[in-house]
Amino acid sequence: MDNNQNTQDNYSYQTNEAPQNSGYNQYPAGQQDPVTFGQWMLTILLTMIPVVNLIMLIVWAVSSDTQPSKQNWAKAQLVWVIIGIVLSIIFSAALAVVFAGVVSMFQ
Repeated sequence: MDNNQNTQDNYSYQTNEAPQNSGYNQYPAGQQDPVTFGQWMLTILLTMIPVVNLIMLIVWAVSSDTQPSKQNWAKAQLVWVIIGIVLSIIFSAALAVVFAGVVSMFQ
């Protein structure tokens, strides 16, 4: 019974204290704090401004000072911007060909 008593005394719930190594609200070693709500608000505001958005996305994507979550988000946004530009060029070229065909029919 003595051995059982010693085992129970080792558990923190027996003493009504929080466990010392619970892991709640702690980040793994080397991990930065998450991007705050205010930082996201400013980030999204800056990405709404033409030209500034591209510059800032590039800065956030390549900067070593940027938090990893924001850096990955900026990289993903840049990929979507590139996809949008490529699709715009393709659709513009297709529309130009159709328009040229229509104009040539009426001449």
